[in-house]
Amino acid sequence: MIRTIVEKEIANYEWIDISEPTSEDFTFIKERYNLNDASIKDSKEPDHLPKIEEFENYTFVILRVMSDNFKENSDSIGEVTDRLTIFYGSDFVITVHKRRIEFLEKLKNIEFTSIKTKNSRKLAVFITTAAVFTFSKTLEQLSTRIDSYEELIFLKRMKQQPVLKNLYFIKRQIDVARKVIFLYKEVIEHFHSSSKKTYIRGT
Repeated sequence: MIRTIVEKEIANYEWIDISEPTSEDFTFIKERYNLNDASIKDSKEPDHLPKIEEFENYTFVILRVMSDNFKENSDSIGEVTDRLTIFYGSDFVITVHKRRIEFLEKLKNIEFTSIKTKNSRKLAVFITTAAVFTFSKTLEQLSTRIDSYEELIFLKRMKQQPVLKNLYFIKRQIDVARKVIFLYKEVIEHFHSSSKKTYIRGT
C-alpha cells in the first residue's frame, strides 16, 4: 500500500511510504523516480543486511529494525529483525517495509519543517537513527532474560535442558543484533561524511 506522508507543499520534498509492497508498487516507484534495477532487486530480499549506496539521482539504504514481537525460539535475521528500505533524492524520500514499524508510525506525526527533518537527507538520517535505537531496548531485555535464567540454574529451580535451550536462542538473538549493529557502521559513517561528493553509477 502506497501512502503519501509529506507533500512538497509542506516540505521541500515528498515522503512516500509503502507497506506490504507489491510488484506493481516497485514498478511504480522505479519509473516515477528513475530508480536503478539493482537497488529495486536488493530491496525485495527479505534478509538483506544493512547497506548504503549512492546512485546518480538518489541514495539507497537498507536498514534492519529490531522486531517488536519475535518469538523466543527465533534465531535468524529475518525472524529477529524487520527490513526497512529507504530511497532518497533531493526532493523525495521513499520508505518500504513489509511489517508495521512502530517508530515509523510515530514519526509520521512530527513537524516536517523542523531542523531535524527540513530536507530529505535529514529525514533519512532521522529514520536511520531511530532504527539503530530499536536494538538498545531489545538488547537490554535480552540481558535481563539471561540474568533470570542464570538465577534459575544456580538456584536449581528449573531443569537444565530447557534452560540451556532458551539461553542458546537468546545468544543467537544477541549475535544477530551485534552483526546488524556492526554493519550499521558503514551507513552511519556515510551520513557523517558530509564532504563526500562522489556518486556511484548504478550498473
